[in-house]
Amino acid sequence: MTALKTIGFIGLGAMGSGMARNLLKGGFAVRGFDLSREALDGLAAAGATAAGSPREAAEGADLVIAMLPNAPHVEGAMTGDDGIMAADSPGRRIMNCSTIDPAEAVRLAGVAEAGGWRYIDCPVGRTQVEAAEGKSLFMLAG
Repeated sequence: MTALKTIGFIGLGAMGSGMARNLLKGGFAVRGFDLSREALDGLAAAGATAAGSPREAAEGADLVIAMLPNAPHVEGAMTGDDGIMAADSPGRRIMNCSTIDPAEAVRLAGVAEAGGWRYIDCPVGRTQVEAAEGKSLFMLAG
């Protein structure tokens, strides 16, 4: 496995924004996507590249992180016409940090695997304050 250099980040809300900013502080190149222009502009001002779609954020990424409200949002970001899985991504890894039903996480892992991607379920604990401080709790399963 190659070292992670470029991360696509989908979902720049209360938790995702702080997480993406901490990745920038850690020296990673981050391409972010969110439906909110304000969220995109804020992350771009911090040094990230604003993407126009999940696919664009994932293009060329070593890892794609999703931090979205629920399973339908994650699935849409993964499989939509301009979704993550349509990207040419050398890492072909999706780390879903959204807190979703475990059965949905298993199902989405199957969707990713069927498309040639690795899926890592990684819900995040604690609050948006801790996310901004880089003190989130990651519960990783793969």
